[in-house]
Amino acid sequence: MTKQWLGSVVFLLLLAAGLATTYVVAHAQSPILWTEPRVIPYLDPNTETPFLLADNNGGIHAFSSQKILGTHEYVIVYNYWRRDTGWSKPVDVLLSPLFDEAHAPAAYLDHKGVIHLVFYGGHDVSAN
Repeated sequence: MTKQWLGSVVFLLLLAAGLATTYVVAHAQSPILWTEPRVIPYLDPNTETPFLLADNNGGIHAFSSQKILGTHEYVIVYNYWRRDTGWSKPVDVLLSPLFDEAHAPAAYLDHKGVIHLVFYGGHDVSAN
């Protein structure tokens, strides 16, 4: 009987400690301040949605796959945005090794500021 009573007291103390825990709730700023959406200039309208990275300087890096006009080939292009200059012109980063599909589904910016780009290329969208 004593073990059950002691177990019940411990349970109630743990329950009370859990209920007494304060929670911090995050709220959006008021009013919510969003900028107007903007299209990245110089890109072909058929360009895939870019993969975006923000760096520690407030810049935005964009990687997207764009079809080369007049061919069935794709190129991965890179743009950079800065508050004072806006978007850069696109720079070709990678043509498909097989002269067909080239896509950049992900990128990573490490603690040294080095961008690691994940890409694939092949004869179809799944890069087979």
